[in-house]
Amino acid sequence: MTPGVIILILAGAGAGLGLFLILREFTPGVPALGPALRQLHAPTSAGSRPAPAAGPLGWLGSRLRIPHRELALIGHSPERFVAEKVGFAMVGLLFPPVFSLILVLSGLRLGIVIPPRSGSPSRCCSSSSSTCQSASAPPRPARSSAVTSRCTST
Repeated sequence: MTPGVIILILAGAGAGLGLFLILREFTPGVPALGPALRQLHAPTSAGSRPAPAAGPLGWLGSRLRIPHRELALIGHSPERFVAEKVGFAMVGLLFPPVFSLILVLSGLRLGIVIPPRSGSPSRCCSSSSSTCQSASAPPRPARSSAVTSRCTST
């Protein structure tokens, strides 16, 4: 490993640790056990659930199974529960492309190569040839004018 890679790894670890410590300070503390147990076993009336919120989070919340008792126990609202679900899903969907973009912009490459299409030739139009042929495939007969090759010289 080169010193530059080691420095990048240590910088990333330091930034991750700093972010973890900052987020840890903003999280609420653990509730006391006695009041939490009393609140859990307290009798509840049938109409004690809050009305669903309006907007996209309210619509999504009406379609999810929301654990109201558990959320009341830890002091979270159903809106926060739905917002966290949606937020974590968006982070999970956006992390791989954003991470790949960061790697491409920094010039780093992973050792994994995913072909863009299965069954496509490995060396298509890499030279000045007029047809698209695989490196190991025998030459193909000329096609009719109705069906042309994907890679043609200009």
